[in-house]
Amino acid sequence: FERTCGHLLADLLDFLRNSFPNATVSVHSKEPLAQAMSRMVLASSLVCSPSTFCLYPAIASTGEAFVAESILHPFVRRLQQPNFHVVTELRILRGRGLGIRNPRNATPAEIEKAKRVLRGSL
Repeated sequence: FERTCGHLLADLLDFLRNSFPNATVSVHSKEPLAQAMSRMVLASSLVCSPSTFCLYPAIASTGEAFVAESILHPFVRRLQQPNFHVVTELRILRGRGLGIRNPRNATPAEIEKAKRVLRGSL
């Protein structure tokens, strides 16, 4: 599983760094919770998946936050303001999926297909 996610994450980071060359794009996966929350609140731009982990830092954000609409937090639409955006159209979740049935045993072809779906080129 880690191998598959690692490939997808590396590709996403390359894509974001190439698309936004003046931005600092980074992943912090093994830091204390308070540090992670602080980093998200103070980020100039924060993009959140549909989870509650990122929602509360997004609400408190000092920068611009983009939160995926989710049944986990149906009230989020009422929170919209100039720097807080609710994203309702998630292209990768509409109909196609990533095409990986078992991430632990993903083939190179499945990983490449997932990269193309994530980049919107399928």
